[in-house]
Amino acid sequence: MLRLIGVSLVASLTFLIYDMVSTLDNEVEFIWKRPNSSWIKWQFLFTRYFTLASQICNCSINFTIVSSSLDLGLLRGWYTSQAVVSDIIVTAVEILLMLQLYALYNKSRKLAAVFCFMVFAETVALIIGIVFNPPGDEFHLVSILDATHDAFTYSGFSSMVSQTVIVILTWVKYREAVHGGWGANPIISLIIRDVTAVFCMIFGPSLQAFPFVVKTHPEQSHAWGSRC
Repeated sequence: MLRLIGVSLVASLTFLIYDMVSTLDNEVEFIWKRPNSSWIKWQFLFTRYFTLASQICNCSINFTIVSSSLDLGLLRGWYTSQAVVSDIIVTAVEILLMLQLYALYNKSRKLAAVFCFMVFAETVALIIGIVFNPPGDEFHLVSILDATHDAFTYSGFSSMVSQTVIVILTWVKYREAVHGGWGANPIISLIIRDVTAVFCMIFGPSLQAFPFVVKTHPEQSHAWGSRC
């Protein structure tokens, strides 16, 4: 099973590298040439290359587990770090989408406050999930294969809420654009595409994984209620 996971990780890494190489010319043209004072430039580069670095680390650790034995404490740390890394990547992507909407809504301070709260809530949800659900004595190598860290439930739920808000705000603005006669604007079309694609890629897998999480951790279906 570990070898099968390793193959899927390599396939994902290969696709990621292919995508980065095939769009490198656009990245150089529109991102690298931006001034170093542009924090959006660094936000984009962080999102792009942090994802690559985390995928390379995942592949390396998986092959290490297959070829040799690792200390159980290190495995617990890696098991927990997967939830942290995943949340960082998703949040980074969400921030890029939020920036697009922030510009569309004429840099509304109220909207900026809402987005800041959403990011804060996701971070708090992740921390709560990690603090209240550390890998215990029952943790073993097979846990990596047959279970996900409980923190995924917390951060995944808050992420789906944030994504839903982003999608709603995007389509509201798109409707205004259509009625205003500028709905065919390429920027509007691009934002609609990006937001919808990210929503499907994040919400879809999360929805598919929910039955698995409930099956492996049935107590998580009551986790939020029991801790509120």
